[in-house]
Amino acid sequence: MSKPSFYDKLTDEEKKEYDNSIKKASNTSKESYVEKNIDSWVKFLAGHRNITDFKRESKKADSPYQYFFTRNGKTCFQYKSFVADLLEAIALQDGLNAQRKSMMKYELVKFLRGGQKFSRAGDKAETETDDVSEELNDVARRKEKEKQAIRNAKNLQKAVVQKELNALAKQASEPIATTRPSFEKMAEEAEQARKEKEDADVCPYADGTPQANRWHLNRD
Repeated sequence: MSKPSFYDKLTDEEKKEYDNSIKKASNTSKESYVEKNIDSWVKFLAGHRNITDFKRESKKADSPYQYFFTRNGKTCFQYKSFVADLLEAIALQDGLNAQRKSMMKYELVKFLRGGQKFSRAGDKAETETDDVSEELNDVARRKEKEKQAIRNAKNLQKAVVQKELNALAKQASEPIATTRPSFEKMAEEAEQARKEKEDADVCPYADGTPQANRWHLNRD
């Protein structure tokens, strides 16, 4: 169930109060006094009934009228119950849903608390109130955009830092190049040394000569 358009303009506390009223209204299964006496209320709203025409259902009350009671010998008016039932009767007569009924109660409470100025339908003051609300919404949207821009900048900075860290980690994991000769080079050098040794073992003098004898004697 979607929220009415005015819902977005409420504070968190006001939204909580509104949601509770919706929940309370939806959980009410017992038929109310207004529902039981809707015909009398319709006539009352049309000016064909008086407030004393609403009879009290409870037999324990000391007053026969629904919205009156006696205290210390004086007749008192139950204005809270009457106003609540009046709003319900208007909603039932006009076929309003639970959301609209709760909104009516909320707007009345807000008005009684001094949260808005009284204005007749179509007056300029009512339009000005809507303009102020729209301006406040624009300010809130601009602030949210600024916050989002800051969050994006921080996320970008984090991404750059992470990229640099990843590059350093990759560089550290790569093998370090050395000047050690390759296996092929080492094999060539060993083969060259072997050949030089073999060449060194061959007597450069003719066999049987005194020089050859001395060369062999020195090699032994």
